[in-house]
Amino acid sequence: GSILNQMKQMIQTKLGDNGELVKLIDNRLSLNNPNSAIKTLYDDFMKKLEEIKAEIAATKSAADTQKAALEKSTQKGYAFEDLLMEQLEAFAQQRGDLVEDVSNATGEVTRGKKGDFLYRVTSLNKIIAIEAKSGKMPSPKNLLNILDETKVNRRADYVICIYADEQLLHKQVGAFQEYGSDKLITHFSLMEIAFKIVLSRLTLESTAIEGVDRAATEKEITSIKDSLQVFRSIKTAANNIRKDAEKITGHADRIKEDISNSLDVLSELVLSVEEHSHGN
Repeated sequence: GSILNQMKQMIQTKLGDNGELVKLIDNRLSLNNPNSAIKTLYDDFMKKLEEIKAEIAATKSAADTQKAALEKSTQKGYAFEDLLMEQLEAFAQQRGDLVEDVSNATGEVTRGKKGDFLYRVTSLNKIIAIEAKSGKMPSPKNLLNILDETKVNRRADYVICIYADEQLLHKQVGAFQEYGSDKLITHFSLMEIAFKIVLSRLTLESTAIEGVDRAATEKEITSIKDSLQVFRSIKTAANNIRKDAEKITGHADRIKEDISNSLDVLSELVLSVEEHSHGN
């Protein structure tokens, strides 16, 4: 009944092999206990780690695919031109129009080879010349000069310049830009929209088509171009939000790691106390 004996019993109860502290550690800090706080944190961390690994794998796969496509498209431009030709033929088939690859044929006027494809609008007897580009775009002024030469060289009514990827376009152009009433610059993903706008404009300008509300048609063309600009702004904002979300996720992961490290330190401190008590 002495105080010393009571202290020994209390220490045994609190710090012994089956003491309250061991049970507390097992309950709160043991990975073997499915209900412990550290086990829950560990499982959550491992789940997040697997999600990150899966995301990295998917991103790497997409990046590898894009890199391979870009490498192919820069091999003399043949891969991109083949893909563009397929899309042009599919579009022409729906309308009864004709597409011709003239990339290796000299023009009738300047005897040059500017202009890769000719799209013949059979219903209007109009010609659209297409320039296919897979390299970085020069200044808009230089490219517009080239497109003017293409129009003359191919006796075209309109010229569309299509880049393989949006990233190749000059920042002054954005993703889609019409210059005057006879030139348009865009990228492959917006090809069909570009053609529908150009076909609408050629129809509008054709004196053979009667009953066309010119003001309403021009208004629709302007509306579509404005919508494309808004779409690009929304896309840019969405990308910025995604980047901010990734930063927040990164901060959260670091905080979680700090908590995990703190728990490890706490566990070591508790275990050292237990070892010290056994030594005494």
